[in-house]
Amino acid sequence: MYTRRQVINNGWGVMEYLIFGLQDKLKSSTHFDLADGDFFTKIYREISRASDSWVINSANLLNMNHWNLPSLKSKRELFNGEYEEYIRKPRVNLYLNVTQKGNLILEWKPTEHGPRHQNLADFKTFHNGRTGDWSDPWNRIFIIRDYITLTSMALSETDSNSYYCLVKAIIELVQTIKRSLKVNIDVSLINQLVIEYDSPSFSFDSKPVDISIETTENINKARLKIKAEKWEKEKLIQGLGLTALSFGALFIENDRDIPKMVKSLKNIVKTGAVLNKQKINGYLNKLSELFPDEFGRILNIDVLSAKVVELYPQS
Repeated sequence: MYTRRQVINNGWGVMEYLIFGLQDKLKSSTHFDLADGDFFTKIYREISRASDSWVINSANLLNMNHWNLPSLKSKRELFNGEYEEYIRKPRVNLYLNVTQKGNLILEWKPTEHGPRHQNLADFKTFHNGRTGDWSDPWNRIFIIRDYITLTSMALSETDSNSYYCLVKAIIELVQTIKRSLKVNIDVSLINQLVIEYDSPSFSFDSKPVDISIETTENINKARLKIKAEKWEKEKLIQGLGLTALSFGALFIENDRDIPKMVKSLKNIVKTGAVLNKQKINGYLNKLSELFPDEFGRILNIDVLSAKVVELYPQS
C-alpha cells in the first residue's frame, strides 16, 4: 500500500530534524545529556557525522581527473542556429543499502559501467568498494551505523518520536546530497527511504507503522496513482459518471474520433456537464498522462492494455 507512504519533503533541513529529535528526547528524559553515550546520542552523532563528511567522501566523484572527458564532449544548439561544444555532466546513480550488520550506506556508481560500457563510460576511473585492506570504500558517500536498531526504536510504542525525527533527518540528508551534487553531476536516486503511516493521509497525529527502502520508480508510480485516482474521481466519475477505463474504451469504440466521442457522451452522460471537443481532448491527454500502462499515448499509439481491448475490442 504505497498510498499511505510518504517521502518527507516539507522544507526542513537535516539540522532542524536533529534539533526536533533532541528537543523531544529532552522532554521525555529530563536528565538526558548528549555526553551520556546512550543509543540516542550514538545515532545522533552518526547522522551528524554523515552530514558533515559526505562532501569529503564524494571527492572521487567530483574529481574531474576521474572523468572521461572525451566521452563527455557534446554539442548544443544556440539561439542563432549555430552549435557549440561543451562538457556535459557525468551521469551517476545513487544507491541506498542496508549492510549485513544493519548499517545504512549511500554509494554511487556511474549510470553506465562495466565491460560493455568501457569505451563509453563517463568515468575513466571507478572502483566499486575498497581499493585496499584498510581503506574506506572508494564510492561510498556515507555510512550510518545501527540503522536497523534506529528504525525499530522509531516504530516502538514508547519514546519513539525522538528516533522518528532522526529517521526523517536521514531522509532529508539523502535529498540534500542529491540536490547538491546536481550542480555538477547528472544524478539519479535509485531508491529512497519511505515511511508508512497508520492513516491514509499524513497528519501530525499519524503514527509510523513501517520504514523501508523503496525504488524511486515505485515511489513515482505510487504518487502517479494517487494523482490519477483523484483526477478520475473529480473529473470523470463525478463529472461524467464514467471511470477512466470506460472513458478511454468509449473513445476507442468511436474510432478515436473526438466529434463522435462527444455525441456518444451526450447520449450517455446525464449530469448536465458541458461537453465539447476541447474538453474531451484535454481529458484524453490527461488519461494518457495519468494512466500510462493502460493507455500510453492514446491519441497516437495503438498499444493499449488488455483490459481496455477486452472491454471494447478494436475492429
